[in-house]
Amino acid sequence: MARADAQLVFCIDVRSEGFRRHLEGLGNYETFGFAGFFGVPVRWRPLGSDTAQARCPVLVSPRHEIAEVAVGDDRAYLSACSATAGLHDAFHAAKGGIASPFALAESAGWFAGPVAALRTFAPGRAVPSSTKQSWWRRFASAPRTAPVVDEIAGDDLHVGLSLEERTLFAEAIVTTIAMRDFAPLVVLCGHGSRTTNNPHASSLDCGACGGAPGGASARIAAAILNDPDVRAGLVERGIEIPADTWFIAAEHDTTADVVTIFDREVIPAGAHPLVDVLQRDLDAAGERNAHDRARRLPGNPDRVRDRGRDWAQVRPEWGLAGNGAFIIGPRSITAEHDLEGRAFLHSYVAEHDLDGVALETIMTAPLVVAQWISAQYYFSTVDPTVFGAGDKMLHNPVGGVGVIVGQSGDLAVGLPMQSVMFGDQRAHDPLRLLAIVQAPLDRIEQIILRNSGLRQLVEGEWIHVAARESEHDAWSLRTPSGGWEPWHPAEPEPDPAAPLLTPLEIS
Repeated sequence: MARADAQLVFCIDVRSEGFRRHLEGLGNYETFGFAGFFGVPVRWRPLGSDTAQARCPVLVSPRHEIAEVAVGDDRAYLSACSATAGLHDAFHAAKGGIASPFALAESAGWFAGPVAALRTFAPGRAVPSSTKQSWWRRFASAPRTAPVVDEIAGDDLHVGLSLEERTLFAEAIVTTIAMRDFAPLVVLCGHGSRTTNNPHASSLDCGACGGAPGGASARIAAAILNDPDVRAGLVERGIEIPADTWFIAAEHDTTADVVTIFDREVIPAGAHPLVDVLQRDLDAAGERNAHDRARRLPGNPDRVRDRGRDWAQVRPEWGLAGNGAFIIGPRSITAEHDLEGRAFLHSYVAEHDLDGVALETIMTAPLVVAQWISAQYYFSTVDPTVFGAGDKMLHNPVGGVGVIVGQSGDLAVGLPMQSVMFGDQRAHDPLRLLAIVQAPLDRIEQIILRNSGLRQLVEGEWIHVAARESEHDAWSLRTPSGGWEPWHPAEPEPDPAAPLLTPLEIS
């Protein structure tokens, strides 16, 4: 098999499936799926911030903190950050008060009025994100930064990672996705969703990163895998990464279908031509994927990539609506199929995981989180008023912890109606998650039996498991009471009220 020009590791998120398919059709690229925190559970502290936030699934408690530091003089930038952040906090504190909004409207209307007009009539030119970091960078030139992954001595605070820990994380990344024949470029691509005026913004970000964008996690993992000492440790563990292979961090904005490559300054000069070609193909794949999404989203199809900037837009994207399956196996299972953005794709090769450790990690962490997401969409669709969050246009944020519908009532749960419905039509079919695994059946069975949480989900039929040992074997279904039975495709029944999305077909 010829060496790929680039290998790209995307998050398992269903929105990555279409993008991966389009990119693979544009060049000699190989893509993989891996949980978007890239197996490195840490707290991330951005430059200029006093707080660190977890960048890992809620199932995991991070023990280490990684800080972003400036490469060079950052005093002017941090000074501007401090001043503008103070203005930002003061403005929003007054905006959220009981009586202060009236005075704020009188005193700040001259500034807020033009901004509101810009957001209303030219959303494509407005700031795409409501985060304070983006606000700061409008007033100061951000310095070049880097994540500090090396361990820093301290008392009880675990800052950075030891060489042993970094090597273990690097080994886990490479072995879990069974990456072989490393390309000159290996891109770790996280994802996030830039929207404005959206109390439910975190539901569109990376679930594996704790409801935050995945770019920071990609930068941390790339820094670890580019570390010469880590690579030397991997050689001792039987993993040799070629000297000409460079790991690159990137982030996919799922609302605009734009991929941003980070830390270009540290990419070796010899790799720049490959990066330029890759960026061109990433841009083309983004255009094609946006065209696909435009067919499903209501409204002007020519403005689909600007929806996240529009503060009046109640559906910046469909998010994970339509999710129905979690596929664990090599890309060859799905490469020839258009899954219409309905499947989580996690790379796995059973032949490279003889002890089953990687499969157990996948089935007890990413698969369980995917079931939570599936259940969130399921119940929000079954009854948007009781189990969802009702009509998004009537929401009032409360205390930064939730929303209420109208002026009073309990905090709403689940997703807003606009995330799962379009009028009387469904954008999401309320299905229980189907896990499709290519691995020995006895290995899968033992993992289910010794993990009580996973076993409850499978035997309670919240997760249906279909599996086969290899591509030459027939599919089998795991029964709720235990054991396996052959799977036979059912004859489709005509649906008089067909949903927006066609059912997932498995071949």
